[in-house]
Amino acid sequence: MKKFLLLAIVFCLVTPLAARAIPPECAPDDVPCLIRQLDADKPAALHAAMVLGGRGGVEAVPPLIKKLTSDDPYLATAVLQALIKIGAPAVPELVKATHSKNAVVRRYAAYALGKIGGQDAFAALEKAAHDPDKEVRRQTAAAFALINDPRSMTTLLDLLRDRSSSVRAEAAGALGAVGDKRVVAPLIEYGLCDLSPETSAAATAALAAIGDPAVEPLIETFNARPSYARQRILIALAKIGAQGGKGRDRAVQTAVWVMPHKNESGDVRAAAAYALGDMDAQEGVPALKQALKDATQDSKSEDARKVAAACRMALDKIYQRHQMPHDY
Repeated sequence: MKKFLLLAIVFCLVTPLAARAIPPECAPDDVPCLIRQLDADKPAALHAAMVLGGRGGVEAVPPLIKKLTSDDPYLATAVLQALIKIGAPAVPELVKATHSKNAVVRRYAAYALGKIGGQDAFAALEKAAHDPDKEVRRQTAAAFALINDPRSMTTLLDLLRDRSSSVRAEAAGALGAVGDKRVVAPLIEYGLCDLSPETSAAATAALAAIGDPAVEPLIETFNARPSYARQRILIALAKIGAQGGKGRDRAVQTAVWVMPHKNESGDVRAAAAYALGDMDAQEGVPALKQALKDATQDSKSEDARKVAAACRMALDKIYQRHQMPHDY
C-alpha cells in the first residue's frame, strides 16, 4: 500500500512537468512554433523537421542546420531532407556550413548542396574538395555526381588521386556520371589500375557508363598493364560490350584473342572467358571450346582449372541463351 502511494505521489508530481515538456501542437504554417519543436522530443522534432521542409523559408534554415549535429540519425536525416526541400533559399547558410568546425555538418552540407545545385553550391563544393576530413571529400565527390556539371572534371580528377581509397572510388563514380570521354585515360591510369579493389571497381563501372568511347583506349593499354589490370580491362570491356553498342565487336575480338595465349595468366584468360559469356558472344564459342579442351587436358594446373571453370560457365550461359544443343 505504501509503495502504491509513493508511486501515486511521484506520478502526480511528474505528470504536470511532463505535460509542460511536451510542446503544443503547431499549425502547419506556424514556422516559429515548428522551429521551437525542433528542440522537443523525437516524434515532435521529426514532425517539425518534415513540415518545415515543405513550409519553411530562410528563417528555418539556421535552426535546421544546427540540428544536423543531432546524435539521432533519423532526426539528422529528416533535417537534411528538409533543407534540400527548401532548396535555393537554404544555399547561403549551407555554404557557411561547409566551413563548420564539425565535420559531420560539413558532410551533410556538401550532400545538400549537391542535391540543390546552382553556381554558389558548385563553388562551395570546389572548396570542400580540399577539406581535411576524408568523408567530407568523399561526400563532395558524390555531390559533384549529383550536380553532373562538366566543370567538375578537374576537381574530380584531383580527387581520383586522393590519399583515401574511398574518396578515389567516389571520384571515379562521379567521373562516370559526368560521362565525358576525356576522363577515360585518367580513369584507366588512376582508377582501373589502382591497387584498391574499391577504387578499381568504381572505375570499371565508370568506364562502362561512358561506354563505347572507352573501348579503344582500354584495348590500346592492355598489353602494357600488369596482370591484375588486364583482368579489370577485360571486365570493363565485357560490361561495355554487354550493352550492345558499337564497341561490342572490338570487345569480343579482344577476349577471343586472349583465350589461346597459354603464356597469359589463368586469371586473365578466365576473365576473357567470363567476358565472352557476359557479352553473349556466340562468335566466341570456338575459342571457348578449344580453351576448355586444352585446360581439361592439363587438369593438374591451377591456372588450367580456373580457365576450364570459366569456359564452362561462359559456354553454359551462351548455349542456354540461344537454346543450343550441348556439345562440349
